[in-house]
Amino acid sequence: MGFQNKTGSVTVTAKMTDLGKRNLLTAPERFQITKFAALDDEVDYSLWNPTAANGDADYGKAIEGLPTLEPVASNVFQAKYALIKDMDRTTQRMPIFTLNPTSVNLQYIDSMTQVHVLIQNVDEPTVRVILLDNTKADITAPGATMIDVNPLVVQNFIGQSGFTYAKAFECPTNSTIEVTAKRNENNFNVETKMIIIGTSTNARAEVPITIQPNTTIDT
Repeated sequence: MGFQNKTGSVTVTAKMTDLGKRNLLTAPERFQITKFAALDDEVDYSLWNPTAANGDADYGKAIEGLPTLEPVASNVFQAKYALIKDMDRTTQRMPIFTLNPTSVNLQYIDSMTQVHVLIQNVDEPTVRVILLDNTKADITAPGATMIDVNPLVVQNFIGQSGFTYAKAFECPTNSTIEVTAKRNENNFNVETKMIIIGTSTNARAEVPITIQPNTTIDT
């Protein structure tokens, strides 16, 4: 990660993602740039200061002075907070997820917990669901459509050595996602995470997943 110098002329930097590079090299027909998104990952809105001595012209001065992040090759690190378009100007509440349960703890091989996903305050037809490490658990949902993900990027994100394997799909909103434990032959708990993202609003929620040491199947 780095910072862009904001003094002087405006700089627009474009960088190809890891997935884009892979498609360009191995399946050029899949490399089709059709959309772009505006995001504000680097903005800290808590710096908005309605008590600024010089009045409303300076309310956002600290925000305007924040450095601009350089683009990175992974949307796991960056591009998390897209600006929402086409929302009614009278909107008073942002979309939020309600999850039940908010975390998952699995004791046996093949033991399963259902996570009920509900999004509030907006009509969101589908969500993207990403399991960061598919070697520790598995996820399924009715009507799911698989999404290609880059395991190396996810491995870097969670900070573990060696490859980990992500799984991702898109499914209808308000689905029930089943999380199933895989074998954990360690003498300690292993952990991963499930990330749920609204496809149009970019609303985001995370579910920690813990797999206890197990050598037996849940009966």
